[in-house]
Amino acid sequence: MKNLEMTSKLAQNLFKLRKSMGLTQQQVADAVGIKRSTYAYYERGTTPTLEVIEKLAKVFNVTASYLMFPEEQMSNEGYGLNSGNGYTPKFDFITLSDSEQAFLLKYRLLNDNGKIQLLNKLDDLLDKIDGENY
Repeated sequence: MKNLEMTSKLAQNLFKLRKSMGLTQQQVADAVGIKRSTYAYYERGTTPTLEVIEKLAKVFNVTASYLMFPEEQMSNEGYGLNSGNGYTPKFDFITLSDSEQAFLLKYRLLNDNGKIQLLNKLDDLLDKIDGENY
């Protein structure tokens, strides 16, 4: 993004959050279920629908209002200054490996039932592995 001053707050935040998480435009687009070119337009200032904004917020682990109005979220718990680059999510994805980021991104996009099923399968797998270690 060449000139952040000329783009909307939403576009700036999408760009900054995506970069801070080490994601490509294609990865974000896939997670939201849109074309990469459509997502690229959002980073350039085109405003997505509210439904897409909510999906993007879920991907980036922030609220929809944070995406559009970060300066109003300064006092909300879970956000903090990131060395002069604005506000970032409480959870630091930079410390995660690529595979961990991909897993969490996919997990966030599941509905509640899907999350429960996945966690149950994960528990079963961990129990099996733990049983093999004795």
